[in-house]
Amino acid sequence: MAYVAESGPVEWVVFAHTFTAVVERLPPGTITAKLKTDLRAAGFDLDRKALVAYPQEVWVKFTYILSKALFPHLEEPQAHRRFGELLIEGYAQTTMGKAVMALLRIIGPRRGLTRTAKSFRSGNNYFETRFEEVGPNTFHWWVNETGTHPQMLAGMVFAAMKDMGVAKPEVEFLDSPGPGRTYRVAWT
Repeated sequence: MAYVAESGPVEWVVFAHTFTAVVERLPPGTITAKLKTDLRAAGFDLDRKALVAYPQEVWVKFTYILSKALFPHLEEPQAHRRFGELLIEGYAQTTMGKAVMALLRIIGPRRGLTRTAKSFRSGNNYFETRFEEVGPNTFHWWVNETGTHPQMLAGMVFAAMKDMGVAKPEVEFLDSPGPGRTYRVAWT
């Protein structure tokens, strides 16, 4: 996909550090010859130096392959959601992730959600969000693009809220017409 900037269409990309942060935190024994072959076919070669950025389509395939490899016992939506949680759990162990999560604990879930676009834009060039408060501690959170795995993003937000110490976080994917996806995000 692409978006239109003043200078013309710009390809949606995911930056290499997003891929490498995932690979570096995979559980021991995850990287098999088959996984390497599958990821290479998807456009990400573990045996070569990473490119600066990859097309968004490569990220979608990468996350699909790893979700299946890590959670073969789960149905696809649940595997993607659990993979999203794993992404944040791993990110929270990085130097940048520790700093971001500490800040989120201080500012809380409401302000933290408003910062998600900025946080995700450190990993790609296309993420946009909008918020609508629909009740006490309840928001509809729209994102312009989730790839083909909307549950992965739900898992990422859920894990971030848990890491912030939020009591009873809820993140639910709502079917939304038109471009983008909408989630219901709530907590007590």
